Amino acid sequence: MSIRPATLVDLSAIVRLYQALTTEMAAIEPMIIQPLKTDNRDYFAKYIMDDNADILVSEEEGQVNGFALVVEAKTEAAAEIISYRLSLLVDLVVDANARNKGIGQRLLDEVTAWSKARELAFIQLNVLSANAGALRLYERNDFHSVYETMIKPL
Repeated sequence: MSIRPATLVDLSAIVRLYQALTTEMAAIEPMIIQPLKTDNRDYFAKYIMDDNADILVSEEEGQVNGFALVVEAKTEAAAEIISYRLSLLVDLVVDANARNKGIGQRLLDEVTAWSKARELAFIQLNVLSANAGALRLYERNDFHSVYETMIKPL
């Protein structure tokens, strides 16, 4: 298994993985997320071409089986907010048939290396509170909750 930056050739695999992710997330939180049925390759192509972002893909036997979308960002300065350059982990996806093989860990390691090479202060991400597998991965890697987003259905 290898990890490498995505190219435009990888867009079909990335879209397939993302559609599967949204289907899984919709099963966890159907009030907030719905399965993506459209081809959003233009969305991902912009990140591949962006100097402040990368999509890192995991590949095994010529097949893309996971990806991490990471973006360099900066917090807005305000009187009460400390300004940082940070890494946003927008998505981390591993094909359901390739899980529990260390691919998510390898992708996260590469995101960490990418972020350190850019001298960013920290990695920030969002995860569904009911996504136990993802929470375990992030907690094993010293992520901790800073904000809680709560909803009340009406």
